[in-house]
Amino acid sequence: MKSPKKGILGIGNILLKDEGFGVQVVRYLEENFEIPEEVEVMDGGTSGMALSDFIKGLNRLLIIDVVRLEDSPGTLKEFSLKDLMLLSDSFRMSPHQVGILDVLSLLSFEGTLPEKVDFLCVVPRDLGTGLGLSKELEPLVPEVAKRAYEWLINA
Repeated sequence: MKSPKKGILGIGNILLKDEGFGVQVVRYLEENFEIPEEVEVMDGGTSGMALSDFIKGLNRLLIIDVVRLEDSPGTLKEFSLKDLMLLSDSFRMSPHQVGILDVLSLLSFEGTLPEKVDFLCVVPRDLGTGLGLSKELEPLVPEVAKRAYEWLINA
């Protein structure tokens, strides 16, 4: 029996330092882990609604991103979609930005949302303009990639 189709999506803007964390993690994951055939991994960058085509065909989805909370920079947080929807007002970067929660809401409305959506996020230190991650987040890339790999094996 074929395993359900799973996806790992790293999102963020690599031009805004720690905002690019999700993208850095999926790049590391692709370079350092053997990804099973039934898994799709995507650098979603800041693609907004264009991510819906990637997400629609999945049964399980893990999204890797940063989350602005009052915790210390580098704090790792795991959420289900239900958990995150309860806290969603604190995750929008701009009132005009189409964020991942907007995409997921649309897919839910269409009936094409994966049956399981999880988030693996870290609290950023610096969202200012620039390349590269802060000293708090850079060493977390391999650890979060390993957790993402474990998620796809166990999900």
